[in-house]
Amino acid sequence: MRKLVLFAILSGLIGTLLYSTCGAYETENVFIVVIDGVRNQEAFEDPTHQYIPHIWNDLRPKGTIYRNFYNVSNTSTCSGHAVITSGVEQYIPLNYREGYGVLNVYQKEPSIFEYYRKQLGIPKEKTWIVNGKGSQMGGSGQSMNPRFGPDYAPNISFWPLGRPDPDTWEELQRVMDMYHPSLVLVNLRDVDNIGHKGVWEDYVDAIKLADSIVYEIYNKIQDDPVYKDKTTFILTTDHGRHSDGVHTGFKDHGCHCYGCRSLIFLAMGPDIKQNAVINTPATLANIAPTVGELMDFETPSSEGNVLWEMLKDGSPLIVNQAIKPSVAVSNDYVHLVHMGKRDRSWNIYYMRSQVDGKTRQSPVKLNKSGKICSDPVVVADGHRVAVAWSIYEDLLWKVVLRQSSDNGSTWSDEKKIVQLEELSPIGANLTPQSMFNGDYLELVWNNFLFFMSHNRFLGEELLESSAIQGKHMKCPTLVSHDSVNHVSYYKYDYETGGWEIFYTSNDGTGWLDALRITNSPKDSIDPSIAADDYAVHVVWADSRDGHFEVYYKRSFDGTQWTEARQLSASGAGAWNPAIVSTPKGLAVIWEDYRHGIAQIYKITSIDGGTTWSDPEPVKSSNYHCVNPSVAADTKGDLFVVWQQYKYETESWFINIEKVITPEANLKYQNSVLWTGIIDSKVVNDHAYCAFWNGLGILDVSDRTNPVLLSRVYLHGTCRAIDVNGSYAYIADDWSGLQIVNISNPTNPVQVGSWDTPGVARDVFLNGIYAYVADGPSGLQIIDISEPSAPVKIGSFNTAAHANGVYVEGNYAYVAEKKNGMEIIDISDPHNPGLVGHYPSYKAYKIHIQGNHAYIADGENGLEIVDVSDPSNPAPVGHYDAQSLVWDIFVESNTAYAVDRDRGLFILDITDPANPTLAGAYTTTPDNWAYAVHVCGSYAYLSDGWTDAMSILDISNPASPALAGQYSTAAEFYGITIDKNYAYAATDNGIWVLDTSDLLNPVSVGYCETPGYAKDSCVKDGYLYVADSPNLQVIDVRNPSNPTIVGHYDTPGSAFAVDRKGDFLYVADLESGLQILNISDPINPIWAGSYGHNVWDVCVTKNYAYLASGKTGLEIVDISNPTNPVLIGCYDTPGAAIGVTIDDAYAFVADGESGLHIIDISNPSNPMYVGQYDTPGQAFRIYACNDYVYISEIDDLGHKKGTLQVIDVSDPQNPMLAESYNTPGMPFNMTGIYSLIYLADFASLMIMHF
Repeated sequence: MRKLVLFAILSGLIGTLLYSTCGAYETENVFIVVIDGVRNQEAFEDPTHQYIPHIWNDLRPKGTIYRNFYNVSNTSTCSGHAVITSGVEQYIPLNYREGYGVLNVYQKEPSIFEYYRKQLGIPKEKTWIVNGKGSQMGGSGQSMNPRFGPDYAPNISFWPLGRPDPDTWEELQRVMDMYHPSLVLVNLRDVDNIGHKGVWEDYVDAIKLADSIVYEIYNKIQDDPVYKDKTTFILTTDHGRHSDGVHTGFKDHGCHCYGCRSLIFLAMGPDIKQNAVINTPATLANIAPTVGELMDFETPSSEGNVLWEMLKDGSPLIVNQAIKPSVAVSNDYVHLVHMGKRDRSWNIYYMRSQVDGKTRQSPVKLNKSGKICSDPVVVADGHRVAVAWSIYEDLLWKVVLRQSSDNGSTWSDEKKIVQLEELSPIGANLTPQSMFNGDYLELVWNNFLFFMSHNRFLGEELLESSAIQGKHMKCPTLVSHDSVNHVSYYKYDYETGGWEIFYTSNDGTGWLDALRITNSPKDSIDPSIAADDYAVHVVWADSRDGHFEVYYKRSFDGTQWTEARQLSASGAGAWNPAIVSTPKGLAVIWEDYRHGIAQIYKITSIDGGTTWSDPEPVKSSNYHCVNPSVAADTKGDLFVVWQQYKYETESWFINIEKVITPEANLKYQNSVLWTGIIDSKVVNDHAYCAFWNGLGILDVSDRTNPVLLSRVYLHGTCRAIDVNGSYAYIADDWSGLQIVNISNPTNPVQVGSWDTPGVARDVFLNGIYAYVADGPSGLQIIDISEPSAPVKIGSFNTAAHANGVYVEGNYAYVAEKKNGMEIIDISDPHNPGLVGHYPSYKAYKIHIQGNHAYIADGENGLEIVDVSDPSNPAPVGHYDAQSLVWDIFVESNTAYAVDRDRGLFILDITDPANPTLAGAYTTTPDNWAYAVHVCGSYAYLSDGWTDAMSILDISNPASPALAGQYSTAAEFYGITIDKNYAYAATDNGIWVLDTSDLLNPVSVGYCETPGYAKDSCVKDGYLYVADSPNLQVIDVRNPSNPTIVGHYDTPGSAFAVDRKGDFLYVADLESGLQILNISDPINPIWAGSYGHNVWDVCVTKNYAYLASGKTGLEIVDISNPTNPVLIGCYDTPGAAIGVTIDDAYAFVADGESGLHIIDISNPSNPMYVGQYDTPGQAFRIYACNDYVYISEIDDLGHKKGTLQVIDVSDPQNPMLAESYNTPGMPFNMTGIYSLIYLADFASLMIMHF
């Protein structure tokens, strides 16, 4: 068989190419005979060989024996047979259990039967397992691998209750005579079964009988011309028995003792050396690749070596292979470990490269030579790197740990964690998993059949060890987050008859009872776990649909888990998933078989697992790609590593791919709890409302109970609305004119827009034209005959800021700030011209009826002007305002004037020269009334904030009465996210939102507070609210019923709050920093205070960083909260209003001076690093990874602002990455993944960056 072997690392950057030619083998058939459970002490190691005379005297000289042949895996029947047929060390639980009968527990990797049949097209009748055990041992012939399975399984002959060896021999003869199979595995059960009964004489008699049967099998082979001199005969055992003096001695097996591990091995055949004795150590895993070598098929998943020493014409190949990669990222480095074979043994290799791929370190071997190594894993945090793997040494599997404190440049000595012998370890491939957890390194691994081990290290010191109780546990996966360790694993569940996924956690007080989180009708395997501030996430492979697919679940508390969600949809097979939480969200990768050979696929979620992208390949490849691992850097870029198999060279090599996150841009996702209706138009039973954020449609058929039907977000700040037929036209401030199809009021759709040059403040429809009062850009005339494609046809530059417009006949009447009213001839819309002008104080809106213009003139009240001669408008009448008249609606002899602070005045204008008050409706204090629309006997008052729309019965103008009201939240100032809940601070209380769907949070509770809620933080089910002027404590353990349970009257005005441990840090404005002990949350107690004029506070480690107005940044040592001490200060040029900390930098929102970046690596000596001068006033700030988000106030009076995103990857040279004009005024924000929750005064906005 000709072999070409290639080894490559990192896409072929490092490789060795070797050739070796072996002569053609004469073997056409292979028989493997297993004497189940014979102890070598009674076989090859017995100097008298009294129990195996035929094997020793008659057969041995015809072939080769191995003196040091071992089961280094689980010393039990099913595991031993699985290793024989797959070449992979593994654990398989018993296929038979009392009360459950025969179970099909399949191995994961393909068997020699599957390889043989698929690669060479061998029919099923030519492959057989003749089993003496009372179980199918289907796991020895059929795997779960998506490329193989039942279509390539062998025939299996067994009796449910088992059969004596003579009966097995009889069945084998029948099979041989009838089918002449070419690949056969025979299990002779009696030695093991009888041995378990503990009668020595019976046990050795069973060995003698097996000896005779083996001799007869060989002779039958040689007597059959189909087999004679064309068959390789392999004799071995699956496991031994306890050594004398260990446990129950020969009666049982299953531990690591020499008696259980030491095996017999004899091979005979045309290609096997005769009368040879090999002392080179070998294991059961070497049988599968040797069979493949002799029979001319590949066994790529096998980890064993071909037994070259016994082959006549074979010479050992130096076979270079690289498998089982693991990847981690920290600082600027990518760290990679893998198993590598550069001679006949597996070693552990480490290499690193920079994240930009410019420099790569040559591979470094981490393990000592001569030991069987497996399952490496690498983790990294900052400059720390740790690598763990399992080794087989002194009959034991152990975990080895090496650490580096300098990014992998130098390494500590090996630290070995040894299993406790008295617990009968039988583990193999201990699959260690590790994770940095603050200053600690956490390590979990398969220990014994009955539990997993957990070790905690501080540096090189092993601090503690603990056990995770269970049974038949496999492949733990570990993640540490916020001082809590989370572990998922799979184990065999005899109740369900399959593998299931389990979860447990440890917050430092001990491991919780494991919780089964799957209940699949078939198998659930290969879990991978991630945890973050939002949730715990688990993915796994599940065969519920007859083939494996990747599934996902999450939990916010570790006890309640979501329904399983399928991610892969391969239709052919997908498994070996890995999940990682990144700054941009979640990423899952896996092996996918939809195209026949395995490819590595990925899927991502930006909202914590609620929605997912479509699956796509990480990289298209012609190779077979398996065993992926994934890590992410601080930007959210993925580093995916896997092993690839080249069939033409029969070799594995490692490939790594960097998956770059698409270039970030700030996108609106959603907004909830809209506040404030600025304008409305009512048509029949629907009110079309201009909210700050967009268009909302209310069903007002029942005026006493208006109901929100739908809404559509519009980018600007909605100022006015007009409706015609199936379309609504919205003056959307800086976003110009927006056109929405409202033919289906439950599903309005934006269909067109025109970005006017100014700021659209009002719109009036007349025929096929929309007339827009465009602020500083005057009057814009837009052709809307095709709503999806509006076109500007004319404009007129008014003398002042255009606030309102009304069209009557051939004239447009424009209300202008501080200029009054201009009358424009629009008889030719393409060429409008000024006709007349009427000066007034501050015109906001105009209504025309007959020959009169009614001007809402601000503080000057209502002006009534005669416009019968448009070129010479003349004053007629006037009505004094109580505060400020913003809008006017006229119908017949009645004018409805909106007074911002007082509500609605109803005026009798029968005599326009002498308007008189007919009635009034006073709005709620602190609400601003904006606009009014009258329809029938009802007036619809756009009432500003919480009482967003008041529906007034005006059938009796002298006594308008409230008929119904649509209320909204008050102004938003702060937002806090804790797991799957968000707490929005508004002017009159706290809203609790369920964020199980991060893109669509749902209000579930509300708590009114006595002050003005500005900020909050959470601890153990209590929300601490900076409720200016004081602090409120709200019990939010029942989110649907948040309740104030305590408070503290701070001396100043509580404006911001942060927490560390049992202490609360309150930015109390003029009274500085107030420190409260909240060990009893209901009764906060003053602990200490510092300074004055503190606007914001951010606590990390033992320091409180204060935004102290004109003083700048102050750094206070709070190691003793009762005695805070100023240790550092940096005087910013502006007024420090907001501060956040990320790593070694303080980011300060410095008012008119924008962003200032300060190095705080030495808190006692903060140093200037860089700045970015934002155009407005930098108010609040949030930092995440390489970006800083700044809420910037552009116009406090008009509640306008911008969200600025600054790239601070180079802190000395910060640059604007993105800006977004929000509908309201961005006040504060927080983030989860790549989502930003923004308290925008007018709503809670969700943005994606």
